Amino acid sequence: MPILHLIDTLSLGGAQTILKSVLEYDNNSEMHVYALREKLPEIDIQHTKKYIYPSTAKYSFKPLKHLSQYIEKNNIKILHCHLFRSEVTGYFIKKNYHPNIKLIFHEHGQIVGSDTNRKYEDWMYNTFKKRSHSTSDKILAVSDAMRNLLIEKGNTPETKIETLYNFVDLQKFDSNKLDNVNSNYKSEIGLENNFVVGFAGRIIPRKGWRSFVEMATIINKTHPNIKFLMAGTGADVEPLQQLIKEKKLENTIHYLGFVKDMISFYSSLDCFVMPSWFEGLPMSQLEVMALGVPLLTTTGPGMDEIPKNGVDAVYLKMKNPKDQAEKVIDLFRNPEKAKKLSENAKNTVQQHSLENYMKQLNNVYTKILMN
Repeated sequence: MPILHLIDTLSLGGAQTILKSVLEYDNNSEMHVYALREKLPEIDIQHTKKYIYPSTAKYSFKPLKHLSQYIEKNNIKILHCHLFRSEVTGYFIKKNYHPNIKLIFHEHGQIVGSDTNRKYEDWMYNTFKKRSHSTSDKILAVSDAMRNLLIEKGNTPETKIETLYNFVDLQKFDSNKLDNVNSNYKSEIGLENNFVVGFAGRIIPRKGWRSFVEMATIINKTHPNIKFLMAGTGADVEPLQQLIKEKKLENTIHYLGFVKDMISFYSSLDCFVMPSWFEGLPMSQLEVMALGVPLLTTTGPGMDEIPKNGVDAVYLKMKNPKDQAEKVIDLFRNPEKAKKLSENAKNTVQQHSLENYMKQLNNVYTKILMN
């Protein structure tokens, strides 16, 4: 069945990471991906049916005609839309060009609110959700939290929504591979004799980077042998670097910027802290759990549906550096607890493999084509 994944850009992001794995899973010749504009840095998707519309305009209907022609030329049966602009575009495509195409909206987390608390954008998104769900054939939510918010904020009928949890590629994120990493940041920076705490994500407010730095400040006062690695890029990189300097933590927090080889990064850690305010359902949670890196996570929307407190993770209080510092120190002092969390986490994620995800996704496609 010819399926077209539609997305705003192929720049770095959670939705793009999901698409990369889905499209590369078996390089299915019936799957296509169409990006509505160019934006660097671009995620490297190895797929034969990939098209990027030659424009950098964030808000434009110029791709509509070409997209319609692409759908017709390739006999696309299902249009699977990721993120806001793509959903709006898919809505117009079905309304004005291809009324018989099957339309899927994939909710990755924006229903919680925009990253920078843009109230007008949030109002527009929620209004669109209320008015567009009748045109879609299926709405996929990456977590039950997102599903419930679609019902609450978007007035979306429960029967239209299906939860499809994100996944982890267990072949790539295999704990056995950690022993074979030739070089990691722990050895390169000279932290072999230290307990290393990691953070990875976009450097934006809702990811909790400020809490992470404040947590490190507290820990450093009593445990200078605990060090910190941070990976990621974003709008707040400069404020992050300034805060590290203000706190005189240049030798305690090592900010690495964008990291391409996440296996090498994760292999450098003794635990991983996720201080986010909310997520759709974070890929990094599943990745560190698969690798057996002890996870400490807040419990905002989309954060506590897979890891369970005291079983395969440690729950943290959101925006509470003191609580977060205490939990990290407790894990540092109790290696047996860390080991137990690690083993349990590796068992938990087995049901969230890429293979299982693809089976569920293909079942969705089959069902909507039959209706």
